[in-house]
Amino acid sequence: MNLTNIPAVLSDIGINEGIASSSFIGREHVDPTPFTPFLLDLHSEVLTTCPPYMSASASSICNLGTRFEQAYCFRFVGSTDLNHRVLVMGLKRQTEPEDVISGYLRATQTYGTAFHFYRLNRVDLRDRRKVPNPNRAQIEEVTQRILPARVDGFEANRLMHRGVPLGHLVLTTCFTKNHP
Repeated sequence: MNLTNIPAVLSDIGINEGIASSSFIGREHVDPTPFTPFLLDLHSEVLTTCPPYMSASASSICNLGTRFEQAYCFRFVGSTDLNHRVLVMGLKRQTEPEDVISGYLRATQTYGTAFHFYRLNRVDLRDRRKVPNPNRAQIEEVTQRILPARVDGFEANRLMHRGVPLGHLVLTTCFTKNHP
């Protein structure tokens, strides 16, 4: 699942007014949780409601765009009633940057959460934009290696208007049902 993150209330455009973006969710999917400031409401809703519908061999695969400190992502996946493992860690070009970055800026102003992006023209991953089956130490190592290219949302907004390519980390994570 590649779920939407930004509540439409953080946009200038109403969700039913012809939004030309797949980046926004309606108010009905925004129930305050400890992860609301990280814009993980829809992910939280899906992962907390799916276990009763999962067979013993079922899995749910989520692309978690982590535009915040990795520790919060680890805390989020650990808060579910599901087993989890990261299948791939990747650095992805930010699509719909005008809509997405402005939504994250509003989230920063609303919740005080520090979101960040990466200048793709300054990242040296030595041809490893994707890391298969990374453990936590590998995730932290890659995150540290690309730290010099990291910018906050305000700088990302400025750079986006200058045409600088930006990206964010994605953890493609497999969730499976816990067995008693």
